[in-house]
Amino acid sequence: MAVQKIATDVALKPIVLPTAHSDVEAVVSALATALSLPRDVFAEAESIEVVWAGLPRLLARIPSDRRGAPLARMCAAVKIGLFDAALNYAWNETVASLRQKVRDFGLSTVASIKGADFEEVQLLQLQDSELLRLCNGLGLISTEGYTFLDQCRAIRNDFSVAHPSDGLVDEHQFNFFLSNCIKYAIANPIQIVGIDIKGLLGAVNGGRISGRHLTDLCDMISAGNTGQRDTLASMLHGIYCDPGKGQEPRLNSLDLAARFFGDLSVVGRAKIVEQHNKYMVAGDQARLQASIDFFQKVGLVRFLSDAQQQAMVSRAVDLLVSAHEGMNNFYNEPAFAERLAEIVRQTAVPEAVQEFFVQKLCYVAVGNRYGVSNAAWPYYISMVRNFTPNEVKFMIDVCYAFSPLNSKLKNYAECRKRLADLLRLIDLRSVPASSKDNFAQLCLLVGFVPP
Repeated sequence: MAVQKIATDVALKPIVLPTAHSDVEAVVSALATALSLPRDVFAEAESIEVVWAGLPRLLARIPSDRRGAPLARMCAAVKIGLFDAALNYAWNETVASLRQKVRDFGLSTVASIKGADFEEVQLLQLQDSELLRLCNGLGLISTEGYTFLDQCRAIRNDFSVAHPSDGLVDEHQFNFFLSNCIKYAIANPIQIVGIDIKGLLGAVNGGRISGRHLTDLCDMISAGNTGQRDTLASMLHGIYCDPGKGQEPRLNSLDLAARFFGDLSVVGRAKIVEQHNKYMVAGDQARLQASIDFFQKVGLVRFLSDAQQQAMVSRAVDLLVSAHEGMNNFYNEPAFAERLAEIVRQTAVPEAVQEFFVQKLCYVAVGNRYGVSNAAWPYYISMVRNFTPNEVKFMIDVCYAFSPLNSKLKNYAECRKRLADLLRLIDLRSVPASSKDNFAQLCLLVGFVPP
């Protein structure tokens, strides 16, 4: 893991700025007088001297090839007391430096990480706040650097000539601003902090990750910052959903995601939900179905919309019923039972599909006249044991209704026995008052006496 080293050890070659001229103050004062304005519309002479005296040391931290024209204009603005203009010039150079960091990192690599086009035009269209988050997410600036630069962004927005302002920064505030812009952006070369996203992307798209290699990558992810983990979450989701990716990159994505998605930030979760919604709006069924599988396997089903959860539960139920009614059902059912159990473990079954879920689950769980899938049975037990009172009511009702389940119960003693086993999982306190009589009668019909 590479660690960022802030460029504070640059050899400080002296920079000699022009000496003060007494007529500068005279010109500034005369200009204010000519416009019938108070002298304090400009920075005070003493404040100018303080900033001017500190500029050589600050500018010396910047390699000569990075001292662009905006910095020269900043110095001129400082000299005549236009700190608000100087803020803007310094920030423009900061933004230019951050954009160059992204270019050096690789626009094509950023596009692969984001799972979307990312060329020069997209880079230039980024808001300053978005650019900062991107650089932090890629590890191009540290969390500390992101914090201070975001403060500088707010100062520039509130107190520079970029927007109308009622206030002016003083010499101490300006020095704080410029020092952080230089330290964390202008004078700081690319040195990846925390997660080497670019290297990790190469590893995921390479051979199968396992053993010590997987452990090392997980340790690197743990050492990263929140922004990097959010960026990584979107990258892994995009790789898994890409129909052009082979089995190994998709399995690598799942293995890594499973290690940290439980601690994903609100922003990180929102990013992958947004990505999922884009697939749905675009009608990209291949990516959408892969995304649904991804959400299920990393335990994030509860963050999908109700409609999407309904669709997910309904599809899982349909697949389970198809396996149950097909050839070799005892062999085929477990995988589909496991999938349905995993979905309902992560989130409550949406009310709109509760009855459908209960009816079909009970229909499958009682098996048939030949028996039940032993490997699927534990999943059926776990789902029935966690029925809500409303789902318990549906379970009781479907046993009396004219339905395929009712037909099984009438014709096969083996199915009645397995229903009795399921009813034993229901605590009497979970049975709604309106269903208690039917529950008691049903227990007698299948030969089970409730405690």
